[in-house]
Amino acid sequence: MAADFLATTRSMSDERRWTTAVALALGLALLAAWTAWLVLVEVPVRVVSKSARIEIDQIAHPLAAPLAGRVVTVLARQDDRVQRGQALVELDSQAQRLELAEAQARLAAQRAELVAVEDQLDIERHALDIERESASAAAAEVKARLRQASIASTHARRKTQQLERLSANGFVADNERFDAEALAEQSAAATDAARQSVHGVAAQKQLSVAQRRSGIEALERQATVLTGQVATSEAAVLRLRHEIDRRTIRAPIDGDIVEFAAVTPGAMVQQGDRMGVVLPAGTLRATAELEPSDALGRVHEGQLAQLRLDGFPWAQHGVVEATIRRVAGEVRDGSIHIELDIDVPGSTIPLQHGLPGIVEIELERVSPATLVLRAAGKALAEPVRSVGQALTGNGARP
Repeated sequence: MAADFLATTRSMSDERRWTTAVALALGLALLAAWTAWLVLVEVPVRVVSKSARIEIDQIAHPLAAPLAGRVVTVLARQDDRVQRGQALVELDSQAQRLELAEAQARLAAQRAELVAVEDQLDIERHALDIERESASAAAAEVKARLRQASIASTHARRKTQQLERLSANGFVADNERFDAEALAEQSAAATDAARQSVHGVAAQKQLSVAQRRSGIEALERQATVLTGQVATSEAAVLRLRHEIDRRTIRAPIDGDIVEFAAVTPGAMVQQGDRMGVVLPAGTLRATAELEPSDALGRVHEGQLAQLRLDGFPWAQHGVVEATIRRVAGEVRDGSIHIELDIDVPGSTIPLQHGLPGIVEIELERVSPATLVLRAAGKALAEPVRSVGQALTGNGARP
């Protein structure tokens, strides 16, 4: 009986030693594996952005009401593709259209009157040229008559002188001499009359030309006034057309309407009211904001990143692969701004402008042991920094 008990005890002791050895071996193996993992395996170190957003690499153009008015017609809706200059919303312009019709009628009348005055000016100028030519011809005719009368007077005077000499010697009768003297006096009177006619024709010519010039100058002044009135009316027509055009909200560029105000005909809008946003065609990109401590000196162009979008669980839809294109060189509003090129064809998510999310950037790959040492160093450095700041503060006191 004692022998059996002793054998059983010995067997149990051997079994415990074997179990302990196996457990120790397993523990050592696990410790070795964990140590190897801690030292040899590399894990990624990532930084996560504060925010991220998908955007078009073109500037979105907002639509705003240029002035207050009542909506007459709505010609577009959200998600429509539009072309530059296409009418989207029309505001009431009835009053301006009536003023435009009045201004156009006034302009047409002024233009017609100006044409009539210019035609009359052409007629008067042509008549002045003809009158100058006829006056010159009349003056030449009168001067010719004066020369003819002068010649006749000279001949009569010489003949009278000759007859006076002959009459004194008794060769010519007194009656013949008297007739010659009368003829000489008539010739002298005719010469004086011709000379006066020359002066009269010249004076009449000057008076007629002056009157014609006065009429032409009056027409020219009238044409100048009408030209100014036509220019004023043309400016008024252009201004009214511009006012009417301002009451039509048009697409500033080619693109898609990504936002559009819910307005209907009859609604009132105020000047500057936001009516929508037109987004031009372009390439999708991502922008993100990082903490300066995470980005400065660690994030640079060409690094790979992953974009996780809100509303699209990554386990179901995956992530969007991206590459950093630009990193801001300074801190703004407490963040570092980065831009990323994204892999649009490789994404199963329907990417579009405005989708929010976050960006994860892989900075490096290190062993878990390195991470532990970094964490320990950071934990130890914080109290030392606090003590140093406290000592510095105490030393600065008087």
